[in-house]
Amino acid sequence: MASPRCEAVRFLLDAASSPYWVKSLLPGAHVAQVTLATRQPHVPALDALGKVVVGLGATVRHLSGSPEPSARWTAIDWSILNRVPDVLEVLDRELGRASEIIWYRAVLADPEFACALFSIGRGPTRRLIYKSVFPGVAAALRRSWKLDDASTVRAAEEVFRRGLDDAAGDYADPSRLTARGLVSAALASWLVPQPWCPFRLQGIAPDALKQTRDEWAAHPTVALMTEAYRRHRGVSMAENHEIQGSGVI
Repeated sequence: MASPRCEAVRFLLDAASSPYWVKSLLPGAHVAQVTLATRQPHVPALDALGKVVVGLGATVRHLSGSPEPSARWTAIDWSILNRVPDVLEVLDRELGRASEIIWYRAVLADPEFACALFSIGRGPTRRLIYKSVFPGVAAALRRSWKLDDASTVRAAEEVFRRGLDDAAGDYADPSRLTARGLVSAALASWLVPQPWCPFRLQGIAPDALKQTRDEWAAHPTVALMTEAYRRHRGVSMAENHEIQGSGVI
């Protein structure tokens, strides 16, 4: 299953016109698989011709080292990285985590939907096995993200709201994308359904998830973010479709 963090890295890879393959892992089982492959448990993890790159900031630094960066990459305003070198790591730690807490709480309100969503693309046998163990996976997610702690959820909502407030200026010029705007849109993509986003399953989403998305849709930054995502992300995903870009779950 994709994650907003992985979506941010795929967005960066597409902006750099860097071909890649997606290795989609089942939530829960992914920890052991990622640790075995990269010697650490966290995603996003990029295997760049044998060199393991972990995290948004590291991915930017790796892709920026290309001798001939793509036209789309150079069209992105990266200047904030000179002023605030760890801005992408902070976005990941704050906006990314907040979006996941809010989203997981809403989607796990319907365990059957969550199990089906998490196991998209698997064969019937693996989906059946995953369904049998999913109650344990869901319980672990609830504990890990403290989804039953009202204060944790309220704090996540405040961080996410503040993140949307702060990102508004990054979409002032629709023709140009800032580094923070790019990553913010990707990290928010679960809660702010975007064109071409892997989770455009609004029609069959559980009521709790629909309600959560509708509530955030009222924020004034959402319309700006959606247009920026449509303009910049949709094109790059379409171009990368043949090499399993982010349009592939």
